[in-house]
Amino acid sequence: LEKAENASVIYTPFYTDNGKRIYIDGITGRVVKEPVVEEKSPNSSHILITYLVAGILALAIPVTWLRIVLPLGISFIPLLRRKLG
Repeated sequence: LEKAENASVIYTPFYTDNGKRIYIDGITGRVVKEPVVEEKSPNSSHILITYLVAGILALAIPVTWLRIVLPLGISFIPLLRRKLG
């Protein structure tokens, strides 16, 4: 990735069959291959639960403006948790 970071324009990674990412420099056409290391976010279950609750609230609340405001507010909880630690 450090080779790809030095490139001028980097396109989003493409994936190969052998488990590597391919980064392409948009100016020079240089190709950088890296092994893929996938890590699960520690807050991924919290994010899923928050969005499910927000979706249920959006369906259950009869007042139109609250259907938008409450789920939107709840959806920021995982973001705040990540920012605050």
